[in-house]
Amino acid sequence: MPLMRDDIIWQKIKTYHELDLPPDRENAPTIQAWELKDRQQFFILNPRRTKYGIFSFGGTLQAAKDSNPQSEFTHLGTNDRIYLSDWQISELARAKRIRPVIGPTDGARNVPGSSFALKPNQRKKAVTKLAYADGFETFMRENDLRSMTDEQKAQVIKKVAAEIGDDKPPGRSGWYKIIRIARTGNQYDRLVSFADNDAAKGNRRLRYGPTTNDAIIDAAQAAVAARGDWKTIRALLEKWSKLGGRYYHSGLPRVQRRVLSHPH
Repeated sequence: MPLMRDDIIWQKIKTYHELDLPPDRENAPTIQAWELKDRQQFFILNPRRTKYGIFSFGGTLQAAKDSNPQSEFTHLGTNDRIYLSDWQISELARAKRIRPVIGPTDGARNVPGSSFALKPNQRKKAVTKLAYADGFETFMRENDLRSMTDEQKAQVIKKVAAEIGDDKPPGRSGWYKIIRIARTGNQYDRLVSFADNDAAKGNRRLRYGPTTNDAIIDAAQAAVAARGDWKTIRALLEKWSKLGGRYYHSGLPRVQRRVLSHPH
């Protein structure tokens, strides 16, 4: 059983019925849509977050024009399929019951549970910024304000910095950025909105090219589902790069030696 980031030892489910998925809501209001990629895999947990199943996204279906679209997920343990609306996914995300198996790239900001894939330094910075955002919102709510003066903002910054032990609080330009993100960012996983977008910095080119990068991600996801390790990933890449393999015609054979020679 895997030891996850929140230090809870999870037990793998036998069927998806053990997850007690939230029911769909009729006439649910229009909500934020999710950015899901084909074959992207997610952990889905039960309400107590003690059991999990791994599910692969298989596309979006809509039974009729007047019906809500639903996302299809396949349970990798039984191949059973479940269908979740955007509303149900948002409920799972709010309850911290859905998390990506492999973290999304920095560009994919709207994936349920994506904050759990943040790197430790990203998460630490995001938590700090979120504390200041909550401080601003609390001050305005308690004082029945719709906006704040710079003096009031400075007062909040000083108070929050003392509470969280931040010896390098944001400057004036940082105040406005935090407030803007708090008002316009991802409302279902607010922590993601405050995370640094490393993809927008420096050299943005993929190290091995897009196809090879996709092959590595596919192999890593398959290895996780099979409880394998880096040897499993290497074996899959070797298999897929051979004649007749999934990635043989994609250029993977030309770079496989460089990729597969890495011990991790």
